[in-house]
Amino acid sequence: MVVNSSVLKWNLVKVMNEDILDVLMFLLENGMMDDMDPDQDSLMATLSEAGFRNREITRAFDWLESLSAHFDAVPANTSRPSNGVRVYTDEEFEKLGTDGIGFLRHLENRGVLGSETRELVIERILALEASYTDADDIKWVTLFVLMNLHGRDFNSNEMLEAIIFGEDDALVH
Repeated sequence: MVVNSSVLKWNLVKVMNEDILDVLMFLLENGMMDDMDPDQDSLMATLSEAGFRNREITRAFDWLESLSAHFDAVPANTSRPSNGVRVYTDEEFEKLGTDGIGFLRHLENRGVLGSETRELVIERILALEASYTDADDIKWVTLFVLMNLHGRDFNSNEMLEAIIFGEDDALVH
Protein backbone atom coordinates (compact mmCIF):
# COMPACT_ATOMS: atom_id res chain seq x y z
CA MET A 1 0.00 0.00 0.00
CA VAL A 2 1.40 3.41 -0.99
CA VAL A 3 0.73 6.24 1.46
CA ASN A 4 0.68 9.79 0.17
CA SER A 5 3.16 11.63 2.42
CA SER A 6 1.39 14.99 2.07
CA VAL A 7 -1.90 13.46 3.27
CA LEU A 8 -0.11 11.79 6.17
CA LYS A 9 1.63 15.06 7.06
CA TRP A 10 -1.68 16.99 6.95
CA ASN A 11 -3.37 14.44 9.21
CA LEU A 12 -0.46 14.58 11.68
CA VAL A 13 -0.54 18.38 11.75
CA LYS A 14 -4.31 18.33 12.24
CA VAL A 15 -4.01 15.89 15.16
CA MET A 16 -1.32 18.05 16.79
CA ASN A 17 -3.49 21.13 16.31
CA GLU A 18 -6.49 19.55 17.95
CA ASP A 19 -4.71 18.60 21.15
CA ILE A 20 -5.25 21.91 22.96
CA LEU A 21 -8.70 22.47 21.51
CA ASP A 22 -9.81 18.92 22.31
CA VAL A 23 -8.89 19.39 25.97
CA LEU A 24 -10.62 22.78 26.10
CA MET A 25 -13.76 21.45 24.41
CA PHE A 26 -13.85 18.50 26.82
CA LEU A 27 -13.64 20.93 29.75
CA LEU A 28 -16.41 23.08 28.27
CA GLU A 29 -18.72 20.21 27.37
CA ASN A 30 -18.40 18.69 30.83
CA GLY A 31 -19.01 21.95 32.70
CA MET A 32 -15.49 22.05 34.09
CA MET A 33 -14.81 25.59 32.90
CA ASP A 34 -17.68 26.98 34.97
CA ASP A 35 -15.73 26.81 38.23
CA MET A 36 -13.82 30.06 38.71
CA ASP A 37 -11.10 28.36 40.81
CA PRO A 38 -10.99 24.69 39.81
CA ASP A 39 -8.68 22.22 41.50
CA GLN A 40 -6.05 21.71 38.81
CA ASP A 41 -4.94 18.35 40.20
CA SER A 42 -8.45 16.89 40.00
CA LEU A 43 -8.90 18.35 36.50
CA MET A 44 -5.59 16.75 35.46
CA ALA A 45 -6.77 13.40 36.83
CA THR A 46 -10.15 13.67 35.09
CA LEU A 47 -8.55 14.63 31.79
CA SER A 48 -6.00 11.82 32.08
CA GLU A 49 -8.82 9.34 32.71
CA ALA A 50 -10.55 10.70 29.60
CA GLY A 51 -7.48 9.76 27.56
CA PHE A 52 -5.62 13.04 27.21
CA ARG A 53 -1.84 13.00 27.55
CA ASN A 54 -0.16 15.12 30.23
CA ARG A 55 1.55 17.25 27.57
CA GLU A 56 -1.83 18.09 25.97
CA ILE A 57 -3.35 18.94 29.33
CA THR A 58 -0.46 21.15 30.37
CA ARG A 59 -0.47 22.99 27.04
CA ALA A 60 -4.23 23.58 27.31
CA PHE A 61 -3.88 24.93 30.87
CA ASP A 62 -1.02 27.19 29.75
CA TRP A 63 -3.13 28.40 26.82
CA LEU A 64 -6.04 29.26 29.14
CA GLU A 65 -3.74 30.95 31.65
CA SER A 66 -2.21 33.07 28.91
CA LEU A 67 -5.69 33.94 27.64
CA SER A 68 -6.70 35.16 31.10
CA ALA A 69 -3.53 37.23 31.37
CA HIS A 70 -4.43 39.19 28.22
CA PHE A 71 -7.73 40.56 29.50
CA ASP A 72 -6.22 43.54 31.30
CA ALA A 73 -5.33 44.96 27.89
CA VAL A 74 -8.81 44.52 26.42
CA PRO A 75 -11.14 47.49 27.05
CA ALA A 76 -14.64 46.99 28.40
CA ASN A 77 -16.22 48.04 25.09
CA THR A 78 -15.04 45.07 23.04
CA SER A 79 -17.44 45.67 20.18
CA ARG A 80 -16.04 49.09 19.33
CA PRO A 81 -15.66 49.17 15.54
CA SER A 82 -12.25 49.59 13.97
CA ASN A 83 -11.52 52.75 12.02
CA GLY A 84 -8.55 51.23 10.22
CA VAL A 85 -7.63 48.43 7.89
CA ARG A 86 -6.06 45.29 9.36
CA VAL A 87 -3.08 44.03 7.37
CA TYR A 88 -2.23 40.43 8.14
CA THR A 89 1.31 39.10 8.36
CA ASP A 90 2.26 36.10 6.24
CA GLU A 91 2.10 33.85 9.32
CA GLU A 92 -1.35 35.13 10.30
CA PHE A 93 -2.65 34.76 6.76
CA GLU A 94 -1.27 31.23 6.54
CA LYS A 95 -2.91 30.17 9.81
CA LEU A 96 -6.22 31.99 9.32
CA GLY A 97 -6.72 31.71 5.58
CA THR A 98 -9.22 33.80 3.68
CA ASP A 99 -12.19 32.02 5.28
CA GLY A 100 -10.89 32.65 8.81
CA ILE A 101 -10.16 36.30 8.08
CA GLY A 102 -13.60 36.64 6.53
CA PHE A 103 -15.18 35.04 9.60
CA LEU A 104 -13.42 37.44 11.98
CA ARG A 105 -14.34 40.42 9.81
CA HIS A 106 -17.95 39.23 9.74
CA LEU A 107 -18.02 39.12 13.55
CA GLU A 108 -16.52 42.60 13.68
CA ASN A 109 -19.16 43.92 11.27
CA ARG A 110 -21.89 42.36 13.44
CA GLY A 111 -20.47 43.99 16.57
CA VAL A 112 -19.49 40.71 18.23
CA LEU A 113 -15.76 41.45 18.07
CA GLY A 114 -14.00 44.78 18.35
CA SER A 115 -10.54 45.38 17.01
CA GLU A 116 -8.93 44.59 20.37
CA THR A 117 -10.87 41.37 20.77
CA ARG A 118 -10.08 40.37 17.19
CA GLU A 119 -6.39 40.83 17.95
CA LEU A 120 -6.74 38.63 21.01
CA VAL A 121 -8.43 35.91 18.93
CA ILE A 122 -5.61 36.08 16.37
CA GLU A 123 -2.97 35.92 19.11
CA ARG A 124 -4.66 32.88 20.68
CA ILE A 125 -4.88 31.13 17.29
CA LEU A 126 -1.17 31.69 16.79
CA ALA A 127 -0.59 30.39 20.34
CA LEU A 128 -1.96 27.01 19.29
CA GLU A 129 1.47 26.55 17.70
CA ALA A 130 -0.07 24.60 14.85
CA SER A 131 0.90 25.01 11.24
CA TYR A 132 -2.72 24.49 10.20
CA THR A 133 -6.03 25.78 11.54
CA ASP A 134 -9.40 25.29 9.96
CA ALA A 135 -12.60 27.31 10.23
CA ASP A 136 -13.88 25.24 13.16
CA ASP A 137 -10.64 25.83 15.10
CA ILE A 138 -11.03 29.58 14.58
CA LYS A 139 -14.65 29.46 15.70
CA TRP A 140 -13.78 27.53 18.86
CA VAL A 141 -10.91 29.89 19.74
CA THR A 142 -13.25 32.85 19.20
CA LEU A 143 -15.82 31.23 21.48
CA PHE A 144 -13.23 30.63 24.23
CA VAL A 145 -12.02 34.24 24.01
CA LEU A 146 -15.57 35.60 24.22
CA MET A 147 -16.51 33.27 27.06
CA ASN A 148 -13.45 34.25 29.07
CA LEU A 149 -13.93 37.93 28.32
CA HIS A 150 -17.59 38.05 29.30
CA GLY A 151 -17.42 35.57 32.16
CA ARG A 152 -20.57 34.16 33.71
CA ASP A 153 -22.74 36.90 32.18
CA PHE A 154 -22.04 35.45 28.75
CA ASN A 155 -24.79 33.30 27.29
CA SER A 156 -22.50 30.57 25.97
CA ASN A 157 -25.25 28.40 24.49
CA GLU A 158 -26.67 31.20 22.37
CA MET A 159 -23.24 32.39 21.26
CA LEU A 160 -22.10 28.82 20.63
CA GLU A 161 -24.94 28.31 18.19
CA ALA A 162 -24.35 31.69 16.57
CA ILE A 163 -20.62 31.15 16.11
CA ILE A 164 -20.51 27.48 15.26
CA PHE A 165 -23.66 27.23 13.18
CA GLY A 166 -23.69 30.74 11.69
CA GLU A 167 -27.06 31.84 13.06
CA ASP A 168 -26.38 35.57 12.86
CA ASP A 169 -29.70 36.59 14.37
CA ALA A 170 -28.71 34.91 17.63
CA LEU A 171 -25.53 36.96 18.06
CA VAL A 172 -25.36 38.82 21.34
CA HIS A 173 -23.94 42.34 21.26
